[in-house]
Amino acid sequence: MCKQLRCSARMLLRVVFVFLLAMQIPVRFRYRIERRQARWNVVFPELSSANFTADSPAQARTEAPEKALAALARLLLKGSEAVPVCQRAHAGEGEAVLPLFAQGKARFIERAWALQVQAADVARALGITRQEAARLFDLAHPTKIDALSKALEVLGAQL
Repeated sequence: MCKQLRCSARMLLRVVFVFLLAMQIPVRFRYRIERRQARWNVVFPELSSANFTADSPAQARTEAPEKALAALARLLLKGSEAVPVCQRAHAGEGEAVLPLFAQGKARFIERAWALQVQAADVARALGITRQEAARLFDLAHPTKIDALSKALEVLGAQL
């Protein structure tokens, strides 16, 4: 019985991975800054969970990439919602670009999904613990570029 459950869980994971094969994780998100009384609302049209308020437009522009990264990481961990398809910023809108480490991680995650590779596989290939490998799949967890580069090499890709 336990073997059957494990087999079923593996099959389900494979179906999910196949579904995600064509998915690309965006690294840019457009946003609008709207004045609301004494505060400024920052609205992300494609990533509403990243919306926030700021004391000034300058603070809004500074915090936008961080808020977008956190919202995208939550979205990927939850896995129940589709990853948004983002458009270019229109006139009057800003563009939050994810930090370089997050862009590299997005590339790593996309490649791992395409190859149906899991954290345990990456851990074995790199000679690291499974927990360390799992952190490579966590978009919000900062990873050193050299570690990310090695992980991508294992998957046959480069930064």
